[in-house]
Amino acid sequence: MSRRLRRKTSFALLTLLSALVSCSDGAGHHGMKHRPQWVLGFSQLIAGANWNAANTESIRKAARDAGIELRLVNADRSQEKQVAALRSFVDSVDGLLKNRYFYRAANIDAAHNPSLFSLSTPVVSVPDVRPLEAPVITRVLSGDHRVLVRWTHGHPVDVSRFNLYRTDQLALSTDPRTMLLRETVPSVRRLEVTVEGTTRLRYAGGVQEIIGVYRRDQADPLASPPHNQPPGAINFWLKADTRAVMLPDTDGYGATLYGLGALPAGTEVTIVFRDKKGIERLVDSLPLEFDDKAVDAGRDYFYCLTAVRVVVQGSTSSEIESEVSRIVRCRPIGLSSQTSLR
Repeated sequence: MSRRLRRKTSFALLTLLSALVSCSDGAGHHGMKHRPQWVLGFSQLIAGANWNAANTESIRKAARDAGIELRLVNADRSQEKQVAALRSFVDSVDGLLKNRYFYRAANIDAAHNPSLFSLSTPVVSVPDVRPLEAPVITRVLSGDHRVLVRWTHGHPVDVSRFNLYRTDQLALSTDPRTMLLRETVPSVRRLEVTVEGTTRLRYAGGVQEIIGVYRRDQADPLASPPHNQPPGAINFWLKADTRAVMLPDTDGYGATLYGLGALPAGTEVTIVFRDKKGIERLVDSLPLEFDDKAVDAGRDYFYCLTAVRVVVQGSTSSEIESEVSRIVRCRPIGLSSQTSLR
């Protein structure tokens, strides 16, 4: 079984990325007696000019002469591509290890002058943990200069967060390492009251009417019907009386609730409501979705997701990333209407 570790440090301009060196396994045994194995990651902005071509060949030759594995990526004059290339420098190691690893990095300028190596990262270990299953994208909605992505996961309690990747270039859409990390979404986002006394409700079946808003620590999530809450659970929606106002979202799948000033800011709440079909529902967290408003109308965008589990080992931690979800395409429109793309 293998684990993939993603380096999170990024660098401007031309970049060198060094590879791993094994150190002690903690028992006094050393896993590698020979010289360190180096991997050089090089992302260049411009490759077409004669000078740049000669510089690139010089780097190739220097890597060959030094016995270094070279990972060369051409960014085609695009800084976004260069950043994506830096993120694509991924190291693969066995999942069951006794050794520990660390990483160092250095910059190189346009004249091929390298800097000194940085300090090493904290020691990285790779726990023998089964990777999570990939998220499942359930729907993509295109709207007025916006894209809404929804997904599910079979075991969300095991997930620390979800990584949402995006690109507007078809050629880069086959691998998340070449895509923009658009957003990191926590696996659980509880409904909380803001300092203004509001909270947001989102539900795939829509929101028709609010029945009650309760403190989460007082509500019974298994109540049947949902409005049959314990006698000690205060319905702050009814208590708000005329101050209770529901402002529906423009897409019809949620609402902002006002008038909850009696609850301190940050209070987690449970909401009982009727969906668009009149069925009573109870929720205490936001659904797994992301509303991308940084898009241009008429342009194709490609999205995919991974699930990330953070495993803590003493004073260090490792991130285990799942396989990638399916890639979906969406084209936002420039009108105040909405279209569903499956």
